[in-house]
Amino acid sequence: MLMVLVAWCIVQVCIALGLGTLGQLHLRAVLLAEMAASTIILASPAARRRLGALVASPLSLAWPDRLVSLALGIVGLTLLVQLAVRPITDYDSLAYHLPRMAQWYQARALPVPELELGVGRFGRQVSRYPFGWELLCTLFLLPFGEDFLVALPNLLAWLMLGVAIYLVAMEFGARRLLALTGAFLVLATPVARRSVNTMHVDLSLAAFFMAGLYFAFSHRAGGSLLDAALCIGAVGMLIGTKTSGPAYGAVLMATLFAPGRRRALARPIPAMSAVGFAALSILAGASWYARNLIEVGNPLGYVRVALGNRTILPGFVEPAWLDGTTVGHLFDPTRARHWKILGGAVREQLGLPFVLIVLLALGLLRPQPWVRIAAHRGRVVGLLAVALATGLLYCTTPFSGAPWPPPRGELGPWSGQAIRYALPFLGVLGVLGALGGTHLVARGGLLAPISAVLVLTGAMTGTMALVTPVVLTAHAASGCVSRLPRAARMMLCCALVAVLADGAYALRAKRDAARAREYGGVGEFLAEHASADRPVGCLLSHRSYLFYGKHFTTKVAYVAAGTEDRDAWVAHLRRDRIEMVAIGPLRPKWRSRAEVAWLSDGSGPFVRVFGTDEMQEPVVYRLRSTEQDTVANRGPPASRTRA
Repeated sequence: MLMVLVAWCIVQVCIALGLGTLGQLHLRAVLLAEMAASTIILASPAARRRLGALVASPLSLAWPDRLVSLALGIVGLTLLVQLAVRPITDYDSLAYHLPRMAQWYQARALPVPELELGVGRFGRQVSRYPFGWELLCTLFLLPFGEDFLVALPNLLAWLMLGVAIYLVAMEFGARRLLALTGAFLVLATPVARRSVNTMHVDLSLAAFFMAGLYFAFSHRAGGSLLDAALCIGAVGMLIGTKTSGPAYGAVLMATLFAPGRRRALARPIPAMSAVGFAALSILAGASWYARNLIEVGNPLGYVRVALGNRTILPGFVEPAWLDGTTVGHLFDPTRARHWKILGGAVREQLGLPFVLIVLLALGLLRPQPWVRIAAHRGRVVGLLAVALATGLLYCTTPFSGAPWPPPRGELGPWSGQAIRYALPFLGVLGVLGALGGTHLVARGGLLAPISAVLVLTGAMTGTMALVTPVVLTAHAASGCVSRLPRAARMMLCCALVAVLADGAYALRAKRDAARAREYGGVGEFLAEHASADRPVGCLLSHRSYLFYGKHFTTKVAYVAAGTEDRDAWVAHLRRDRIEMVAIGPLRPKWRSRAEVAWLSDGSGPFVRVFGTDEMQEPVVYRLRSTEQDTVANRGPPASRTRA
């Protein structure tokens, strides 16, 4: 399953990247490319054999293992329902993740990243990020023409993370029950669950890191070359997912080529396929940096890199400024307030599952000799080194402590939601918890089921309460279904598909209602009133995704900040054929900008046509025609004086 998930993600990214480069990123071309890729893959007997293993008879599980697996199913199905009915509302997704995907959808290609996705320098730097995971998610916009299941790849990444944690723990000698428990506890943390229905890429980063870690540590007979290729493929996905990905990729490569790893060669034809697959993955991930190097002379975009007083790579983003946003720079262990902030972040984002993981991991300190994992003691030391490396990477990741350097180096509330940057470390800690639990108890006993029940009880929501009886009923009925004749099973499958289709229709309708409530209707207004051949100007807004409309029918142009007088700025808008400008909700530092006063001036060239308060919601202004400007400016002298 892990091999199939990793390979599927790499193939999808390569398909989307290739079609986007050719300007053919639309549903028909994607379906043709998918058919071609499937034909090539299924032509390999080894691939068919591995895919067939996915539908083989399941392993026989004891009741504690089955209980933890059911808990995983309950959480997973709950997340599926939530991502189907809840629109995405977080800051980053609406500010630049989803807008970039909307641009690709409209252009059917990959526009130049110089199109700003924010305000000022931040928007320019964001436009130079690697968008590999967003490119994969864009494929899920095409079947529906909207964002109904755009977060479904995140659920697959969530599953991939759990499978990888389980496999790494089993590779090191953990008992199956404890390996399942370690995976469940990591996946059940609030930060992991909340990351599913957003466009944040930290969950997928952790999934590819843990998958690569398994392939790097794997010692299966005759499979080391394939494992190495998949590990390198995971590295390619890491570097194409986030700018911190190369650092995590370096950790994986160091693990892969660490001394003592057996290097058995596979047969020649699989070897050629494996090497080509790994090379394609690296090229797909590195293409974002190559594009930056060609266009702006810096693979990191606008981050300046210097050696002493000599600039190696030009840019306006200073490394010292980025370092000032890290939790390692801002956290002061001598200040009680910082410990309080950190404790609150751990309680809110990690919760009871994290406490249980840490308690299980402390079992590694038990002085008695290790029984099951004694043969892996040397590699456990390597795993501890990986945990240390991922912990340090979290502490030095930009914006892990604050979205910008706060005054006097204060650790801010941002550090709570920024714990998602620590998901790779949390994955390794889950493995250590499984190993510690294996070393701590002889049989596992009721430890894992009790942990699962406690976590489910603490995370219980209305959706989860409805999902739980569905999962339990399906599990109870699965044994009976397996005994039915083949014809009866096929009829039952058809009925199940019909029920799922009807359920998907109902979930989509519920999402539409929630979308209208959360997004405020600005997208629908612009889709109805904006001219098809004229873009809507976007200015001073971190919710620009709303302006594209539900079906991405509105063209959006990111308006540069007005550094000239009002007339020159208006003339610039007219040259760009912009007749509507959308603004807000305004952040505090934007409220004193001159453009805000120009737009809200009732006697000026703009008239408000949607919204009431740009401080709290998006507001749309229409640019008057030249005749309307003349009439407005020809008002009575008293009116002009009051203005």
